[in-house]
Amino acid sequence: MFSYDQVQQLNRLEIEIYKYIVGHPAEVSTMTIRQLADHSHVSATTILRFLKHMGYDGYAEFKFTLKEQLRQDATQPLAQTVVPMRTFFDRMNLPDITAKLHRVAELVHQARMVVLIGSGTSAGLAAYGSHLFANFGLYSLMISDTSQPHPVQQQDLSDTVFFALSVSGESEDIIEQSVYYR
Repeated sequence: MFSYDQVQQLNRLEIEIYKYIVGHPAEVSTMTIRQLADHSHVSATTILRFLKHMGYDGYAEFKFTLKEQLRQDATQPLAQTVVPMRTFFDRMNLPDITAKLHRVAELVHQARMVVLIGSGTSAGLAAYGSHLFANFGLYSLMISDTSQPHPVQQQDLSDTVFFALSVSGESEDIIEQSVYYR
């Protein structure tokens, strides 16, 4: 109904409308434009601008499409999760990504040790990854204390694979540890 590219282009008010529609599709399918405006805390004009950004000519066309989508989702509930995933993978350059994943798998296979580091939510991912690698017979460690000092003596880590995990990609302590271990 709404493409990823379209949603990325929305402003703050339009995001509020989008979030309300996605969170309450059945209710929205029976609402007037004024009711939707009241529930999403914007004006009816903002709703119309939002719908124009999303490729609809008006509120009636949007409601018709929404009702059809709800009807289709009721008969095919998996389509709600499969279609967005399929869209995501269709956008990816699969041969390039597959080649990179094979290279990473080869590095992990050849490594004597695998180290995973993460803090917060990423620490849970690091713990899971460490257990997963251990189940495959690889010696793996998980570091969750990202503020720990670096070792005093230089270590030969040439045959170690290091995974730095950060949900935001901007965790200073994770970046600092990554630079050190690199």
